[in-house]
Amino acid sequence: WTTDGQTRNRFLARCSCATMVVIPSISPAIIYPTAWGYLQFLGVTSEVHLGYVFSAFTISGVIVGLLIGPVCDRILDSRALILGLNIFQIIGNIMYLLGTNEWVLIGGRFVAGECRPLC
Repeated sequence: WTTDGQTRNRFLARCSCATMVVIPSISPAIIYPTAWGYLQFLGVTSEVHLGYVFSAFTISGVIVGLLIGPVCDRILDSRALILGLNIFQIIGNIMYLLGTNEWVLIGGRFVAGECRPLC
């Protein structure tokens, strides 16, 4: 870092952008291949529930994305907003992990999808 601070800031911004691309891709890479086996382990035989698990994440992201845009324009501290949405993602992933039936899995994916507008 012998150059000026602007070069360092550019490098950190590029690292942040790369992280924002890679991190959201990790969750689907784990969830998609294993979801059907997880549902079968819980005793689900209908493939419709697999579609519910996948679509709950996206639907939640669309709904929250529409609501969060105006909120983001009005508040000055976007870090608090990002932290709040990330907490929802953590809670949703814990719900998915500890799922006792298919509806808890669907709910967990719905709650985790609330963080999707940030990606």
